[in-house]
Amino acid sequence: MSAFLRLEAYDPLNTGLTIVDPSLTPSAQPAIVMDADWGNAAFEAQTSGPRSTLGHRSSGRQVKDRDVALKFRIYGTSKDDFATRARNLYAVCDLISRFGGRITRRSDRQTYRQHLEVLSTPGLAGPVWDQRVEFRDRGDFLFAATCAPYVSGDPMDIFDGFDTNTIADYTLDAGVAGNIAIGAGIIDAVANFTVEERLIHTALGYTYPDHQVTVVAQVGTVVTSFKVGAVIKRIDVNNYLECYVDDNGTNSRLRIDYIVANIRSNLISTNLGARLVAGATFAIRGRMERNTVFADFFLGGIPQKAIAPTTTNKGTMAGVFSDGARGRAGLSFLPQETTAAILSFDVKPYTYRAASLPDTFRLAGIPGDTKALMSVGIAVTDQPAIDFALIGWTASPPPVNLLDMGTNFGATPTGAWLVAAVTNINAASTSVALLTTQAKYGLDCLQVTAISGNANSGVQRRVYRRFWRGESYTFRMWVRSSTSTANVALKVGNAANPDVATSSNVALSTTWQLLTVTWVAGATWEDVHIGIVRVTSGAADVFQIDAEQLYWGPTAPTLPSQIEGLGGPAPFGILEAENTVQASSTLAADGSASAGFVVKQSALLVVDPNALTQDDGTGLDVALIEVWGRLRLIYNFSTMTAKARAIPMRVGADGVWTQEFGAQGRSVLTSVPLSSTRSRFIRFGTLAIPIGRDTGRVAIEARLDYVAGAVPANTGAKTAGANETDSNGTWTTPGNTVAIDAAYTFAAGTGGFSWRWKTFAFGVPGGATIIGVKVNFQSGVNLGFIGVQLSPDAGTSRTAQKLINLAAAGTGYVVGSSTDLWGRTWIDTEFSDANFRLILQDNNQLADVDQITVTVYYTTATDVPQVDQVILVPARSRAVTATAKDPTTTHWIPSSTGVDLEKVISPDLSGVLGFGAASHDSGGMFPATGLGGALLEIPAPNTDVLVKLSDFIPDAPTRNDSSETLNPIATVHFAITPRWAILRDV
Repeated sequence: MSAFLRLEAYDPLNTGLTIVDPSLTPSAQPAIVMDADWGNAAFEAQTSGPRSTLGHRSSGRQVKDRDVALKFRIYGTSKDDFATRARNLYAVCDLISRFGGRITRRSDRQTYRQHLEVLSTPGLAGPVWDQRVEFRDRGDFLFAATCAPYVSGDPMDIFDGFDTNTIADYTLDAGVAGNIAIGAGIIDAVANFTVEERLIHTALGYTYPDHQVTVVAQVGTVVTSFKVGAVIKRIDVNNYLECYVDDNGTNSRLRIDYIVANIRSNLISTNLGARLVAGATFAIRGRMERNTVFADFFLGGIPQKAIAPTTTNKGTMAGVFSDGARGRAGLSFLPQETTAAILSFDVKPYTYRAASLPDTFRLAGIPGDTKALMSVGIAVTDQPAIDFALIGWTASPPPVNLLDMGTNFGATPTGAWLVAAVTNINAASTSVALLTTQAKYGLDCLQVTAISGNANSGVQRRVYRRFWRGESYTFRMWVRSSTSTANVALKVGNAANPDVATSSNVALSTTWQLLTVTWVAGATWEDVHIGIVRVTSGAADVFQIDAEQLYWGPTAPTLPSQIEGLGGPAPFGILEAENTVQASSTLAADGSASAGFVVKQSALLVVDPNALTQDDGTGLDVALIEVWGRLRLIYNFSTMTAKARAIPMRVGADGVWTQEFGAQGRSVLTSVPLSSTRSRFIRFGTLAIPIGRDTGRVAIEARLDYVAGAVPANTGAKTAGANETDSNGTWTTPGNTVAIDAAYTFAAGTGGFSWRWKTFAFGVPGGATIIGVKVNFQSGVNLGFIGVQLSPDAGTSRTAQKLINLAAAGTGYVVGSSTDLWGRTWIDTEFSDANFRLILQDNNQLADVDQITVTVYYTTATDVPQVDQVILVPARSRAVTATAKDPTTTHWIPSSTGVDLEKVISPDLSGVLGFGAASHDSGGMFPATGLGGALLEIPAPNTDVLVKLSDFIPDAPTRNDSSETLNPIATVHFAITPRWAILRDV
């Protein structure tokens, strides 16, 4: 390719001047570039103080701005022509100095352009007015500019509205350019209407892993055999995925095909609810997320980001199109006649629709040799107002063992392995125990004893984290036996459905053998079970297991800290507290938590800092990690503090508490929620975690310390569901005490007869402290004295009698109170239907009683707060909204109802917000609150990005009695602009 150079200002008219363009004749070039100094992306290093003979250590570094100098020579055909050319060059340089701008260049024989962002410039320096200028109408000018350190490529997003002829941006894999015309806002068919055109966008030079392609089209007058498609992951002309709509003469269909070695196979096909009609406008959208391919059909124009499609399909891909494979994007068009048209083509790499947040996304295959710029678009529909957002990122960690314990069983002797049966995984075994001999690695292994006669007798453990649909996971373990030769097998997957993979059978021997099984998730799960079983019925076989590993993909961990079965993820992302390694932790059922359980009071989670790539110029000593957590708070506490620390995984190691709050922690709330259990998202603080060659794994402890309080409660006024005789006599129609209805109960004769009422169904919680009992009466028409007693044991013992004088007809009377214990100490079980009795005795008065109710007053038993989820992000690689502020009516993203509402955060952390913005258009967006923290610059080629949203502001100083929305749904798009330090290579 020939050289290209253009100066462009950011003034309202976007004024620009192309200096070098191979399409221009030499005489039409505004100027000639005589010399160019493009500067360098060099670093300034900050160093620590002297360390004696060890020298100064880097404590940080900052890349310097790039100084660019361009020397132009203008050749005029006359003095006036020279002046005109100089004026045009000066004008654009002056606008750049006032508004900012960019320099776009392509070096000679370089394929792709690159851009330099101009930060400041003194403008254009004129020539020395020598004889060359005076008599030959030519002179040299100098344009000097201070630019951003790195050169940028074109954004990876693509939108083509076909306003001009852009055929040069595409490569035709099928058809010929003469069959179509591009311009005036459409691709129009002009010839050979029954020949399919397949256009692949190649102008930017990028290939994409996860990406979304949207094609908006219009049906012509002929519907049968009409076709429009979105091409994704086009590896070459013979290997690509195609999501398309066609019509076979009977039905219009939404289909996904995969083409391998030029052989077409259909993955899934669904008939549309109604056939396409002539003149209809629609959109077909294909999207690849990890290993899942989606095809969406929208009847109408450009689909909004978050609105559900009219029809949708999805399927799992593997092989040539599996996760990590990269390809180009394009469109296919079989028009059938000339009025059919393509209206727009839109590519959005790294788009994840209807994501349940928080989640971590892997942005793989980012071009460039340095950090890329990232904008984040978050679109929500039918969601509550979003008041908080957290975005964190790190270079994608290497493969790690997701099983945090490995062979280091520590305080949990069996490493979370259990003997209990789990359907579709294992039958129960007799025992699993720590064995201090015969280990494959280290000092310890586990010994399993199967139950005689049980097929699939073995052990299992549950792993809590998100396992994505279509992704492959590998589980492997070493196994041996001193006494058995039975066959054993590994199992991994979600047990409840089942979605489980089983390894081949291997006969036990005295030699350690490595068993391996690969599982491809059939859906996205929040947890899986792993297990090892003795395959057939047999004796009480005894075997040993060691060095278990579960990892994402086919590549086993190779970090020195991860070999020999050790494990733990990088200190980044979402850690489910259910994976705690504390032997004393208990699990409590909680259907609203992401994996169905939460850990009580504290969580201890193992991470491996060696899997985290430091990129801040501070050396390899310490990683600063922010700790956030989602809590389930009880309502009966008076004070609560949250604290976190990092504990090295070695005997006797002391922990390091957060820098901000130390061992004393921080208060969670300033006042007590008045209603039931609530969820909260809080910031625990920042941990300084050792990292480097001589460090190992650490445990992150997130805990809650609290002082329980007592919140009074009561059963409400209860009536008896049954009654029974007491020591003497009877009462007439004792069931008349349920309601006030002028139908009374009374003793059948004189002599002080008594009667018992029961089955009040109080429902006093277990462990409650009883503080009072109150009895209410409604008198009838016959008056006199009634004696009242309570019994905790079905009448065997009873309280002292309280005499009530019913002195007025139809009057309510109260016996006892909310603080009256009737002369005894009660326990909660004494108010069960089997035990509690109310006893009335008529004292020879024949007094009538209409309604009787009993209310029990108590304080709830002490509950335990819970840690549900811990989120870790590097303190220097995160952006976040304000915390610890009072909620206001101005939300970060307002609540939305049935419309597309999107917030876009730019690399400089500024934000825009808009309703109903088209997928390619920012015209409907308006400035809005952005984020604070680190600029959105992410490392190439692979970056993991975490996104967390909440309708609750963490650490708000005033109590909010509502509960955080646990998993808001959003469509997230990461718009990437690659950058280079030297020359763009792709």
